[in-house]
Amino acid sequence: MIRSTTRFIGVPARPALLVAGLCLASLAFSPAQASAQATPTPAARGTLAGVVSNLGTANLLQGARVEIVALGRFVFTDNTGRFSLPDIPTGTHEVTASYIGLEPLKFVVAMTAGPPVRRDFELTSPVYKLGEFKVTGEREGNAASLTRQRNSPNVRNVVALDAFGNLPNDSAGELLVRLPGVAGRLDDEGNVTGVIIRGAPPNLNTVSVDGNLQASAGGLGRDFRTNAISGALFEELEVIKAPTPDMPADSLGGAVNLKTRSALAIKERRRLDYRASARWAPDFYNPTPTRAEHPLHPLLNLGYQEVFSVGGGARNLGVSLTAFYSENAAGFFQTLQDYQFAVPAPAYVWDYRTTDTYNNRSQASVQFRADYRLAEHTRFFIGAIYNDAFERFNRTFTTRAFTARTVAALDAAGQPTGTGAILPGWTDQVTRVRGVAASTVQLNSTLFSFLNRERQINGGAVHKLAAWEIDYDAFLSLARPNLANGQRDGTPGGGIFTLDAPGIGWTLDKTASAAFPKFTQTGGAPLTDIGSYRNGIITVRDSDRDTVIYGAKANARYTLPFTLPTRLKLGGLYRDQRVDERARDRRWNYTGAQSLAPLVDPKIVTITERRSGLDLPFIDSAVARQDIINNPARWTEDLYYAGSRLYQGTRGVTEQLTSAFVQGDTRLIGGRLGLLAGVRWEKTDVATDGFVPARVLSTTAQRAADPFGSAVRDQNNRRSTAGAYDDFFPGAHATYRIAPGLQGRLSWSNSIGRVPLSNLLPLETVSDAAQTITINNPALKPQDAENWDVALEYYFEPVGQISVGYFRKNIADFIVTSRGGTVGTGPGNGYNGDYAGYAITTQFNGGSAVVDGWEFNYQQQLSFLPALLKNTSFFANYTALTTAGDYGDTGPRSTAEVAQFIPETGNAGLTWKYRAVGLRALVNYTGAYLQDYSADASRLRYRVDRTVWNFGATWDFRRYASFFIDVQNAFDEPIEFYRAVPGRLERYTDNGTTLVFGVTGRF
Repeated sequence: MIRSTTRFIGVPARPALLVAGLCLASLAFSPAQASAQATPTPAARGTLAGVVSNLGTANLLQGARVEIVALGRFVFTDNTGRFSLPDIPTGTHEVTASYIGLEPLKFVVAMTAGPPVRRDFELTSPVYKLGEFKVTGEREGNAASLTRQRNSPNVRNVVALDAFGNLPNDSAGELLVRLPGVAGRLDDEGNVTGVIIRGAPPNLNTVSVDGNLQASAGGLGRDFRTNAISGALFEELEVIKAPTPDMPADSLGGAVNLKTRSALAIKERRRLDYRASARWAPDFYNPTPTRAEHPLHPLLNLGYQEVFSVGGGARNLGVSLTAFYSENAAGFFQTLQDYQFAVPAPAYVWDYRTTDTYNNRSQASVQFRADYRLAEHTRFFIGAIYNDAFERFNRTFTTRAFTARTVAALDAAGQPTGTGAILPGWTDQVTRVRGVAASTVQLNSTLFSFLNRERQINGGAVHKLAAWEIDYDAFLSLARPNLANGQRDGTPGGGIFTLDAPGIGWTLDKTASAAFPKFTQTGGAPLTDIGSYRNGIITVRDSDRDTVIYGAKANARYTLPFTLPTRLKLGGLYRDQRVDERARDRRWNYTGAQSLAPLVDPKIVTITERRSGLDLPFIDSAVARQDIINNPARWTEDLYYAGSRLYQGTRGVTEQLTSAFVQGDTRLIGGRLGLLAGVRWEKTDVATDGFVPARVLSTTAQRAADPFGSAVRDQNNRRSTAGAYDDFFPGAHATYRIAPGLQGRLSWSNSIGRVPLSNLLPLETVSDAAQTITINNPALKPQDAENWDVALEYYFEPVGQISVGYFRKNIADFIVTSRGGTVGTGPGNGYNGDYAGYAITTQFNGGSAVVDGWEFNYQQQLSFLPALLKNTSFFANYTALTTAGDYGDTGPRSTAEVAQFIPETGNAGLTWKYRAVGLRALVNYTGAYLQDYSADASRLRYRVDRTVWNFGATWDFRRYASFFIDVQNAFDEPIEFYRAVPGRLERYTDNGTTLVFGVTGRF
C-alpha cells in the first residue's frame, strides 16, 4: 500500500494556514471595528420582511436587492423571492428593491418593534406594458442569470434554460457550450457528451444537481455525460470557475451545477408548461440511408407547478413535477484515412475506412420536487430524478481497406516483386495497393445498445433563526449503464460481426475530394461475392458499470453582532462513491462448411456502396446471433475469451471524501467592497479491487483441452489496494462596486482534478526479460490548480452586460510513470512471493504547467434602436487560452503541443422580435487544437476549427401556444481531423442538418 502525506495547495502548509487565519480575522475585525467592541443592539429595533416579484411574469425573484440606503443595510432575496432585514431601528425608512431588467421600486416603511413588518415589492418595466410586445421567459431568464452573476462573491457564469431559445435536443451540454470558457467534447454524432472548462477536460470537472455530485455513466472515467440528462428538468445552469471554501474542491476547470425548480417561486397558484416537437432529417440534406428510413422523431416536455395551503398555513407547500421524453435520432457518415509514418509529403494511405451509423438515443425522465414551509423561517425540501437514457439500436456498418506499411520493390522491367504492399509512385492524392496477403478488405456490422438508468434523491431543510442560518441535506445518486447488443422482444440482439477478404488490390484517388475519395478494386476476389470472405467472427458484449454516490452535508452561518454586516460560516461534507464494472462478453467463430450467403442482408445499403457502385455482402449481426441459436453446430465459441473476460472486466473502486471548512464574509466602504475568505480541508480514502493475470499463463495445448478452466487459472488472481491523501484549500474573493453598474473582481482559489478511477485499479504487467513489473498506484494524488481571477464587469439596462476577465491557473502534479523501488522477497511481498528483485515501474505525480486565459462577454437588449429594431438583442463571448509547462514526459510543451487543450472558443447570437414573430441566429466557434499527442510527429492528430450556425423562428399565437422551427447545423459543418500537417485529412464526419419544429406554451 502506498500512502501519501498531507499537502497544502499553492503554498507551504504553515504559512498558508497563517494566511487563511489572517483573512478570517480581517473579515471579523475591519478598521471600523478596531476596538474589537461589538455594537450593542438597541431595544427599539425590528425586522423588515417580504417578497419581491415580477408583476409581468408572476415569478418571485431570487437575488433581488432590498436596501435601506441611509443605513447602509441590504439583503438579497432567496430562491423563493423572500427577504428578511433584521435589527432595523424603529421609525420611518425609505426601502428600495431593485433587479436587473426591472425598474427599482421605493417605499417608505414605518418600522416597529415586535413582529416583522411586512412589505412586498412588485417590480415591472415598460417593456412588459407594451401591448405590441409579447412577453416571453427569455428576457427574465437573462435578467435572472445576470443578477446572480453580479451578486455572486466568486467567478461564475449563470444561464437560464430558455436563454437561447429552444434547444435542439434539450441537452444541458448544448446550453453550456454557449458560455465563455466552455467548449464541448463531441461524439461522432455531434452530441455534446462532456464540457471542457478553461482547458480542463470533462473528467477533471464535476457536474452536480443542487450542489450534490451526480453519478456518471462514464463509470471509472469520472466524466459526466451531459447528453444523458435533459436540461428541461432544470431551471438554470451555473459554471463556478473560482470555488469558495464552502464548495467541494474537485473541479480543476470549473464545477457545473444544475438547479431544479421550486414551486414556491411562482406567484400564481398553478402553472403548466409544455413543449411538443419533432426532429426531422429531410431527404434534401442527404442523410445516411438508414437515417433516411427513420427521418422523424418526437420530443415532449410537460412541467407542472402548484402551491398549496396545508396545515393551517398559507401557500406553504410547493410541488413541482416535470416529465420529459425524446428520441434524439442521429445518423452520420465518416471517412477515416491513416498515412505513412512520415511528415514530409507525399504520404501514402495504408488504412481507409468508411462508416454509416444510425443511433436513436431515447430518453424518459421525471423530476419531482416538494418544498414545505413549516414556519416563516423553516423550510423542508425533497427532490428526486428518474432518468432512463437508452440507446437501444446503435447500428454501424463499416468498410475497411488496409494493408502493411511496406513498399513494393520493382524489378528491371518496373514490375513489383516480393511482398511489399504499397506501389511506388504514390502522391498526396493517389495510393495504389497490391493484392498481397496483407491487403485486406473488412466488413463490420455492429448492433449495440447502451441502457443507462440514473436515479437521484435528496432531502433536507433550511432554518433561519435570528442571527443563525442552518441548512443540511442527504443525497443518493445512481447510474447503472448496461452495455449490450440491442436485445428486444425476446431476440438475442447483435454484436460486432466481422468478415475479412484477403489479397485485395485497391486504389484510392482523392483528386476530386479528400473527404469522399474514389475507391476502386484492382485485384483479388470480387468484393461483392460472399465467397471472397474467409472468416466470420461475432463478438457479443454484455457488461455493467454501476456508480453509487451517497452522502450528507451541513452548514451553519452566523451573523456577528458587528456594525458592519459580517458573517461566519462553517460546515462539513461526507461523500462515498463506489464504481463497479462487470463483464460477460462472449465471442463465436463461424466454422461451418456451408456458405454464409443465407445470412447476407440485401436491405443494408451504405453511402460507400452508393458512391462506389459495389453491392457489398453485409451480414446483419442480429441475424448472425440468431443463427448461433438456430444452428449451433456451425459456430464455435471462444471459451477462453469468455472465461478471461469474467475476470478482466470485473473490478471496482471505492472513494470516500470527508471535508470541513470555515469561511467569513463582510462588506466595507458602505457595502461597496465585499470580502470572503476561508479554508477547506478534504481527506480522501481510496480502496480498489480487481484481478491480474498469473505470472505463468496456460499453454496453447492447455487452452485447447480446457479453454474455460485455463482462463480461470490464468485470470483468477484477486488484488486489493488502498491509498489516502488529504489537502487544505484556502481561498479569498473580493468584489468592489466602483460605480452604479460597474464592479471589479479579484479571486484566489485552489482546486483539484481527481485521478481517473481506472488509474487506481490493480494492474500488473510483467517483463521477465527486463526483470520489471508495472503496477498502478492507488495513492496517486489529484492535479492541483492555484487559480487567480481578475475581472471588470459593467451591468446596464435593459438587461445588458459587458465583462472582461483574465485568469491564471498554476497546475502541478501531473501523472508521470517512472521507477518506484524493487519487489521484496518472501510470501508477504505483495505478489504471493513472486517477482523478487524485479524493478517496480509505477505512476507518480510530477510536472507542472501554467494556463493563462482571457474571457470576454457581452449581451444587451438593443431597445435604443429605432422602430422595428428596438426589440433586438445580441450576445457574444470569446475565450483565448495559452499554456506552457513540463508535463512530466518529454520536456516543456506549449499550447499547440497539449492534447485536447482548446485555445479558442466563441459564441454570438442575434434575436429579433416584433409583435408575435421572432427570429434568431446562433453561431458557435471552436478553434483548431491537438487531439492526440505523440513523440512521433507523424502521429500527431489535430482537429480542424469548426463553426456551427443554428437558425430559428417563432410565432406567438397565444400565451398557451407559440409555434417554432429551428435549423440545427444549417450549413452542414463536418467534424474534421488531420494527421501531422494541414490538408492531410485523417477523419471526416458528416452529421447532417436537422430541423426541429413544434409548439410550446404555458397555462
